[in-house]
Amino acid sequence: MTAERPASGFGLAMLVFVAGAGLMCAELVGGMTIAPYFGSNVYVWGSVISVFMAALSLGYVLGGRLADRSRRTGALAILAAAAGLLVIAVPLICEPISTGLLRADLGLFLNTLRPLAALVLIYFLPTMCFGMILPIAVRIASTTLGTVGRVVGRLYALNALGSVVGALGTMFLLVPFFGNRAILFGCGAAMVVAAAACAVQQRRGAVRAAEPPCEEGAESADAQPVAGLRPLVFTCGLVFMGLEVVGGAEIAPYLGSSIFVWGSVITLFLVALSVGYRLGGLLADRRPTMMTLATIVVAAGIATLLIPLLVPTVCSAVAGISFAGRFNLVVQALIACAALYLVPTVLFAMVAPFAVRLSTRDVSGVGGVAGKLYALSTFGNVAGVLLTTFVLIATVGKTRLLEGAGVLAVVVAVVAAFLHSRAEQKPPPVIVSAALVVVTLLFAILPKPPLVPVVAGESEAVGTVEAVESGRWLVVEATVPAADGTKVKRHYLRRLRAERESPYHHIAIIEQAAITPDVLGDTVLRGDILTTVDGRKMTVKPAAHVGNKRDLRFDQYVESSFELDAAAKALRKPLRAGTTYSDLLHLPFLFDTEIRDVLVIGGGGGVVPTIFARAYPDVTVDVVEIDPVVVDVATNWFKLTPSDRLRVHVQDGRMFVHNTPKKFDLIILDAYTAGGRIPFHLTTREFLLDVRSRVRPNGVVLMNVISALRGPSSRLFRSEYKTFEDVFKRERGEYVYVFPKRSLKNLPEVSTNVILIATGPEYGARHNRQEMTDRARERVDSGLVRMPTLKGSDGYAANMLTASELEDVPQDDVPILTDDYAPVDLMVLD
Repeated sequence: MTAERPASGFGLAMLVFVAGAGLMCAELVGGMTIAPYFGSNVYVWGSVISVFMAALSLGYVLGGRLADRSRRTGALAILAAAAGLLVIAVPLICEPISTGLLRADLGLFLNTLRPLAALVLIYFLPTMCFGMILPIAVRIASTTLGTVGRVVGRLYALNALGSVVGALGTMFLLVPFFGNRAILFGCGAAMVVAAAACAVQQRRGAVRAAEPPCEEGAESADAQPVAGLRPLVFTCGLVFMGLEVVGGAEIAPYLGSSIFVWGSVITLFLVALSVGYRLGGLLADRRPTMMTLATIVVAAGIATLLIPLLVPTVCSAVAGISFAGRFNLVVQALIACAALYLVPTVLFAMVAPFAVRLSTRDVSGVGGVAGKLYALSTFGNVAGVLLTTFVLIATVGKTRLLEGAGVLAVVVAVVAAFLHSRAEQKPPPVIVSAALVVVTLLFAILPKPPLVPVVAGESEAVGTVEAVESGRWLVVEATVPAADGTKVKRHYLRRLRAERESPYHHIAIIEQAAITPDVLGDTVLRGDILTTVDGRKMTVKPAAHVGNKRDLRFDQYVESSFELDAAAKALRKPLRAGTTYSDLLHLPFLFDTEIRDVLVIGGGGGVVPTIFARAYPDVTVDVVEIDPVVVDVATNWFKLTPSDRLRVHVQDGRMFVHNTPKKFDLIILDAYTAGGRIPFHLTTREFLLDVRSRVRPNGVVLMNVISALRGPSSRLFRSEYKTFEDVFKRERGEYVYVFPKRSLKNLPEVSTNVILIATGPEYGARHNRQEMTDRARERVDSGLVRMPTLKGSDGYAANMLTASELEDVPQDDVPILTDDYAPVDLMVLD
C-alpha cells in the first residue's frame, strides 16, 4: 500500500482553526438573523445554542464513521467547502423560511416551536458539516496509539482557539462594521478558501495514506467501552455548559448583563476549552488511567463548589477597579470570569481528549472513538443549556445550581472509578471516595454570601436597626460631596426585601428610607443617636436627599421604583414613581388629550402602566413584558393589577406588535434597561415600520433611549433619531420631537434619558418649544395631564430640542439601524 504523508501540516491546522472561527461566527450571527422574525430573548438564544450543539453532536458521529472507513483527505476538503457554501446560502433562505413559518398557524403549542424549526431548517445542515470535520482531521493526523491524546488535544484546542477568534472578531470587529448577510458571506467564503488550501497541500503530497498498523498487543477497535466513562463524559459536558449559562448570570448583579459581559464569558470558556483540550491530550498520553481522569473531574467539581463563595468578593473587587478606555467593562468581565471559572472549566475540558485516549484500542478506529465521545459530550452540552436556561435557573437559582453541579461531577467521577475498578477486578477506592464525597457535601452546605450587593460603591453598612413598624434595616454610611467641594459622611437605611432568578435577570426588591422618627420610632432613634440591634449607640447624620422608596433592580441597575409612605412600610398613596424619568412618559398627553388605547413595550415593575390606568380614567393599557418572573414580581410588590383596563401580555414586544391587529393612540417603547443589553431588534427601521402601522393616523409613538445628546457617547441617540426620521416622514406630515431629561445646555455629553416622539400624519403641524411649554402649563393646570414636572421654565417640556437644534444633530457618521445592521450594544461603549 502506498504511503502518504499525513495531513498534519499547515493546511489541516488552518482548516480546523477556520472551522472553529466560522462556526462561532455563524452561531452568534444566527440568533441575530432570526431575531427580527421571532424576537431576541433567552428562549430564542437557547434554541440557537441547542440546534448548533445537536447538529455538532450528529456531525461528530457521522464524521467519525466516515473517518474510519478511509483516510482520504478529499472528503475533508469537500465537507469544509460544503459547510462554507451552505453558510453563504443562509441569507438567501433565512427570510422565506422565517416568514413562511410566521404565516403558518401550527396551533398554540407548535407556534412556540417556530423559532426552533427555523433554526433547524437554516443552520442544522451547515453546522453538521462543521462537526464532521474534526473527527476526520483527528483520524488523518493520528499515526500511533501513543500519540492519540496529543493529536486529539491539539486539533480540538486549535478548533476552540478558532472559536475564540470567531467570537471576539464577530462581536468587536465584524458586527460594528458589517451587516449580518455580509458577515455570513465572509465566513462561508473563508471556509471555501481554507478547504481549497487544504486540498492543494494534500495534492502536492501522496494520494492516499497508509493505514498505520495496530501496535503490538493493541485491542481491536470494536473493544468494549471503558466502564463508567460514557456517563462521566456526558455529565462533564452537561456541567460545563451549565456553568457557561450561569457564568454571565452570576456576575450580572455586579457588572450587568450586556453583550460585553456575555461575550467575555463565552470567550473565557472557549479559551478554557482550548487550554483544557491541549493539557488533557498531553496528560492522557502520559498517564492513560481511569483514576487520573476521575481525579481531574473531582478537582473540577470541588472548584465549581467554590464559585458561590468567591463571587461577591471577586466581583466587588473587580467592579471597583477602573481601566482606561472604552472597553473598561469588557476587561472587568474578563478578569472576573478568569478568576471564577478558568480553573473548573479547564479541568472539565481535559475530560474529552482523555476519554478518547482511554477508549482507543487501535489507531485505525480513533476517528469513530473521537466522534462518538465528542458527540456524547456535546449532547451533554445540549442538555446543560436546555435544563439550565429553561428550568433550573428559575426553579432552584444560580447558587443551588452551582452546588448541584459540583456535587454531581464529584459523585459521577467516584461512581465511574468504582465501575472501572470492578471491571478491571481491582479493589475499589472506598476510603478515598468516601472522604471526597464528605468534603464535597461540606462545601455544598457551607453558608453562602448574599448574591445581591445591597450596599456598593462609596457606601458601607455600619450597623443594623430594628424598626417597630417596618422591620430590620441596614444602616448605610455614604460618602457624598458637600457644598464646599469636600466629602462628608451621611446615613440612610436600606434593606433587601426579596430576590428572584429568571432566565433574563437577577431580580431584587430593595427598599431605601430616610432616618426619621416616622420610620424608626423613639426607641431606636433619639435625636441623632441610633440604637442598633446589638445595643450599640451610633451617632448619625441623615442624608437629606434620600427618600423612602422601593426599587425593582435588574442585576445592579434600578429598573422601576415607587415611593413608600412616611413609615417606609407600604407603597405611598396615591402611587407615585420613585424615579423621575418615568415623568417623561407623560409627554404624549401634551400632544393629544384624547388618548384612549395605549401600548407599552417593556413592563418592568409596571410603574408607568399602573399610574396611567389610575391617573387617566378613560385610558386602556396593554403592557408587553417578555419575562414572566418580572410580571409576577410587579404584581406582588408594585401593585400591578391586571384588569379590563390594564392587560398584561407575556411576550416578546416585536412579536406582539407584528401579530396584533389592534390600533393604538399611543405606543411607548421602553424596553431598554440601564446598563443592560439593548434588544437591537426593537430599535430598527423594520420594527418601527411595524410600529407605525399599529398607531392611528393622529396617534403618537414614544421611544426612551439612554444616551448623550452630543459627543462620543451620543451615537445611539443620533442613530436612533436618524432611523426615526427615515420612518416618520416630514413630507407625510409626520414629525419627530426630542425631549432629553437634561437641558441641552446642561451636560449634553453625559448620558441621560432621551425621549423621541413621532406624531402621525393626521396629528397636525409641528409645535415649537414655546408652544409645547405653554401646552404643558395649560394642560397640567387644568388636570388634563397629571404630571406637574412637565410644566415651567425648567420642566421637561421646556427641554425640547428646537427644529434648528435638531438640524445641527450630526448624522453622517451614524447608520440607519436595520435588522441586518444595528450595532447598538457597541454604541453604548462610545
